Amino acid sequence: MTTRGLSVQLDECTRYSSLWFPDGNIVLRAGIVLFKVYKGILVAKCRVFADMVSIPQPAESETDQQFYGDCPLVCLDDEEEEVTAFLTLLFDSMSLRNVKQCSFKQSVGIMRLSHKYDSPPLMDYAMEALDAVVPLTLESFDSTDPPSEFQDSIISLCKICEE
Repeated sequence: MTTRGLSVQLDECTRYSSLWFPDGNIVLRAGIVLFKVYKGILVAKCRVFADMVSIPQPAESETDQQFYGDCPLVCLDDEEEEVTAFLTLLFDSMSLRNVKQCSFKQSVGIMRLSHKYDSPPLMDYAMEALDAVVPLTLESFDSTDPPSEFQDSIISLCKICEE
């Protein structure tokens, strides 16, 4: 398994404890982090995951599908930090309940993934969070000290808007 140019084996990955549910039924991997979550919630909130699990799968002997324990393993080609914020919001909405608790970078990551995985409720949250942290006028922008990740994140945000 290769992640961002590095060869990483599953035994080198770490479980993200607050998103590792013992009775979860799907394992997601982002970089070297594993998340054991509930397929039903992913399907209910993210249309791409719903489409993915609705496609009939060949018998285990005919496929290269990976498993982690007895759960299917899905490798995501997304940044660990973005996936963590996205899944935290999806599975523990109380942790980021107040949009002002969400950083600019987290908001952009949630927006990017909610667009990618077609999750309108999380897209709405990301829009609210961005409204709370992005200055709306040039004067207010000039009076703030933008976070260091602002430039990279704003470029990511523009790319999302293009799609």
